[in-house]
Amino acid sequence: MTARLAFVLNLDAEHELEAGARWTIPRALAARLDTIAHGVRLPEGAVLVHPGAQIPVGYEARLWCPTPRAIAAARQKGIALEPTAPIEVIRRVNERGFAAELSRGELEPTTIATSLEAVEAFVALASPTGRWRLKKGLGASGRGQRTLVSGALSLEDRGWIVRALRYAPLYVEPEIAIEKELCVYGWARRDRGVELTGLRGQTTDGKGQFVRAGRIDAGDCLGFATPLQAAAERVGDALLEAGYHGPFGIDAYVHRTNGGARVLRAISEINARYCMGWDERDGF
Repeated sequence: MTARLAFVLNLDAEHELEAGARWTIPRALAARLDTIAHGVRLPEGAVLVHPGAQIPVGYEARLWCPTPRAIAAARQKGIALEPTAPIEVIRRVNERGFAAELSRGELEPTTIATSLEAVEAFVALASPTGRWRLKKGLGASGRGQRTLVSGALSLEDRGWIVRALRYAPLYVEPEIAIEKELCVYGWARRDRGVELTGLRGQTTDGKGQFVRAGRIDAGDCLGFATPLQAAAERVGDALLEAGYHGPFGIDAYVHRTNGGARVLRAISEINARYCMGWDERDGF
């Protein structure tokens, strides 16, 4: 018998992972994310968990990301929950440093900065593209990022950096002109290991916000399907070793060097959770 599923789409998960128990979602953000959640195509017979929803007995919870608030939302409705990894593990594997460690050497020069002075010294260097991108440790769909030109910081830049460093280090890398965005989805399963479920082509806007993702074949990966899938396998193994189990995805992209050669950055980000392009063929 197919399980009846109730989805908690806590699309603010990265905010909660960053701020912890002090996180309170602003009303405008809650409304926007609620609209997105109601537009997600759920599997047949599934229901969406929200404050006004009445969930019949016998449903199993599926959490976008198993944060404390998502777990509490499911329990409040009396929905059966599968065991999840501890929140410390969830935070660690979604934080950008976990991906940075696995992707060491894929994109240079980069740095991990813990102070305003460290950021200032690094961005004063000439970026190979003329611009730098600063990324907070936790963020999704382009949130928590800022682009700078090489050189001195503005007062606005300094203020943003100081605020960002309150919670975690900043990751600084060259601003890249992306030729093609790619993803791989899969599962890290304690009993069966890593199972990859499909390649995706992804589109984001100029701010890095998600627009769409669709399934593609290996031939659509500009010759990089094999190393991309190998990277996803490696990420899945690392997630299991770290104590995480569940759905995951990696974001990758192809760009060109100054000499014109195409290069794959196979592990740009790791999403240890469900992903926006997920569908029934990936499984729930």
